[in-house]
Amino acid sequence: MATTPKELPNGRWRIQVYIGRDATTGKPRLECKTFDRKKEAEAWARQVEGKRDEGTYRPSDPKLTLAEYLTETWLPVARKQVRSTYNLEKTLGKWVLRERAKTPFLGGIALRKLTDNHFDRLYTAMAEQGLGERGIAYLHGILRKALKFARKKKLITLNPTDDATLPKTVSAEIVDEYDEQEGEVQYLDHEQAQRFLAAAKADDWSALWHLLLDAGLRPGEAFALKWRDVDVEQRTVKVGKTLTRIGVKKLKDGGQGWMTTEPKTKASKGTVPISATTIAELRRWKKQQAEQRLLLGPEWQDNDFVFTTDFGSPLGNNFGRAWTRLLAKADGGKGDLGTWGPDPVKPKSGPTPARTFTPRFVPYVLRHTCATLALLNGHDLLSVSRRLRHKNITITARFYGHVEAKHTAQIAESFDRMAGAVR
Repeated sequence: MATTPKELPNGRWRIQVYIGRDATTGKPRLECKTFDRKKEAEAWARQVEGKRDEGTYRPSDPKLTLAEYLTETWLPVARKQVRSTYNLEKTLGKWVLRERAKTPFLGGIALRKLTDNHFDRLYTAMAEQGLGERGIAYLHGILRKALKFARKKKLITLNPTDDATLPKTVSAEIVDEYDEQEGEVQYLDHEQAQRFLAAAKADDWSALWHLLLDAGLRPGEAFALKWRDVDVEQRTVKVGKTLTRIGVKKLKDGGQGWMTTEPKTKASKGTVPISATTIAELRRWKKQQAEQRLLLGPEWQDNDFVFTTDFGSPLGNNFGRAWTRLLAKADGGKGDLGTWGPDPVKPKSGPTPARTFTPRFVPYVLRHTCATLALLNGHDLLSVSRRLRHKNITITARFYGHVEAKHTAQIAESFDRMAGAVR
């Protein structure tokens, strides 16, 4: 039977219920929870005892970690409730689900043992690594909603994120309505963008780099494109899905390890005009892809995706080395696109290793560059907002309000002029 609720120094009430003996060790098993009021504790104990006596009570796993809860319980539910979980899965994967140097690994902590101090330390570490307030607020919003669901399901009694400390200037609007990649807006200037395109032309995935910079697509949207979404004659691409690999397990029976989902908002769907330069790059890439398909024959995974690996599977988030290599070539030793390591020491035998290069930007910078250069070239904020398919112009203004538009022109044509300067 339940013990008498015990009042704690902080005024809350703790109670425990005997639910039987462990089948392996034979030791008594107790379910313990803490409540704000004595009556709540007693009501919970009566409910548990009733289910225990009926044989229907299933105690929560005290060893369930935050990462296990997010990937096995919350994310499957979230994917059914929102149009796209691409951004939130990417953010959770980066800061919570995997261990990361100089960052507390909250994913490995038992769900029940999480406190506001754990999240305070995480947010502090994120800030020390240069992440802006908006990015921290976005992650906080995700975790707050996830743990609110855990409390609703009686997995925890308190939501530890409620008392976590956020930067003072972060508003609830940013936490709830964040619509872009975490962190402050970064972009390539005109000269850097030209160097990038010059390097991209010699790269196998030149069509991808041109499309991201020209159309301002989110990476996940580009990865989900299929050839039927590309209209060569009208020079448009139809955006309607996003692709993700994060949190998607590759099953032993041949599961694909990726999935496409609906975009984040209805406004994210749309037909985006692209330049003649980008169309030419897509034509070239399609021919190259067809040759690879013939070479592999039945081993080719024919899913109709535009951007694929050498075996036909969607490209996804597995092109980090290619991005680093491309940015290093575009940097050309200047150091404005990344950081170069010291000159390598020549070994006694064998080739000298290449000098290391750490990119300053992630691929999402191409979307920000598309918008920023368009505004700097004189395009109005509304046109840019529609091209980026933002939910409303307020979001565009929040990210790109520092850029003044003074003229009007066609964005795709301005991209052609810039690309035409690349030799």
